[in-house]
Amino acid sequence: MDYMARALHLAARALGRSSPNPAVGAVLVKDGRVVGEGSTQPPGQAHAEVVALTQAGLEAHGATMYVTLEPCPHHGRTPPCVDAIVAAGVADVQIATIDPSPWVSGAGRAALARAGVRTTVGLFETEARRLNEGYIHWVERGRPLVTALWAMSLGGLVAGPPQKGLGVAARTEWERLRSRADRVSDGLAAFPSDEHSLLSLGKIGVTSLLVECSPADLPLVLAADVLDKVVIFLTPHLGGAPLARPTDPFASIVPLHRLEFERLGDDLMVVGYTRACSPAS
Repeated sequence: MDYMARALHLAARALGRSSPNPAVGAVLVKDGRVVGEGSTQPPGQAHAEVVALTQAGLEAHGATMYVTLEPCPHHGRTPPCVDAIVAAGVADVQIATIDPSPWVSGAGRAALARAGVRTTVGLFETEARRLNEGYIHWVERGRPLVTALWAMSLGGLVAGPPQKGLGVAARTEWERLRSRADRVSDGLAAFPSDEHSLLSLGKIGVTSLLVECSPADLPLVLAADVLDKVVIFLTPHLGGAPLARPTDPFASIVPLHRLEFERLGDDLMVVGYTRACSPAS
């Protein structure tokens, strides 16, 4: 078993229910056996490290911990994870990536080192940053990561509601994206289309916002200049419903960066970022 990959899988389970805390996964390994594992619980409850330590009990002594984000050294809603790790006698902590928040930012690793716990950083770092891109964006910009999501036919027309226009695999992925977002905006009616509104959401701990829209809405979303990421599902059809209103295809042209393509059954999912530097970079 790849223990850090397992920790990332556990971390993904916490997406959409851990904010404003990051979604973290932790795995404790001793003598080649997993003795404890866990993911971040809702705010005010145990962090991933503590869940894993509790499961491991005395077996945590001398074990290696694989954790997707640097353990916290501060007292927030819960006591510091660093203190729990040291008290349990964990010998080595493998950290995927440093927590960029000003209340951690290397201090957790430093505290572990002072206590004699060996630390290593960088295993699966890109994947760990991508998983917590909403949290990182919130930390760095004070507002949620805004992602636009829509489906369309290959002919450029609206593919209809996801349950009608997409295949099973694509519908499953659509629902997964919805479940991992802190907040979902159905169309533009509830879309906070300015930086001030997004900063207000950030202040209450919303780190990721998913906007379900149509290609016809895109010019309005782009005009607000708050879009960070897009996820587009392309269906293998040439038909579809006409756009709700005419649009000028050259009114707003925004290049996408770090493009990814994934086939889901007969559908194609395209992911891209509107800015060259994204939280996962």
